Amino acid sequence: VVKNSSAVPYAFVSGLVTFYDGAGVRCGEGIFKADALAVNESFETDTPGIRIRCNPATWRIVATNLLPRVVPMVTAAPSASSERRAGTNLIISVDGEEHPIQLERPMVLTLGTAQRTIILREVP
Repeated sequence: VVKNSSAVPYAFVSGLVTFYDGAGVRCGEGIFKADALAVNESFETDTPGIRIRCNPATWRIVATNLLPRVVPMVTAAPSASSERRAGTNLIISVDGEEHPIQLERPMVLTLGTAQRTIILREVP
């Protein structure tokens, strides 16, 4: 069982589990993951590919990847023009290839050998 005892909710958590015998010698290892973990939430996890070569006396769990959940920021009440645009579907066309795009959401395009980030913003 893994518990999030921090004040940060996570969108993804993964890590390593290491097992030790009575003499403190490492005798097993495995990995774990969770797709979402709220504050003070616990989860039971499976460790695919786990290898245990003894009867473990102790173990250590280390989270190696912690991706925090990002909450969208609300800045101000939407104006009539932004309410009208909220339902508008936007598409960017690059050399005839069409990609859906949203206001204030980054989009990464590969142009030649370089990757370019495009952000569509509304001018006040």
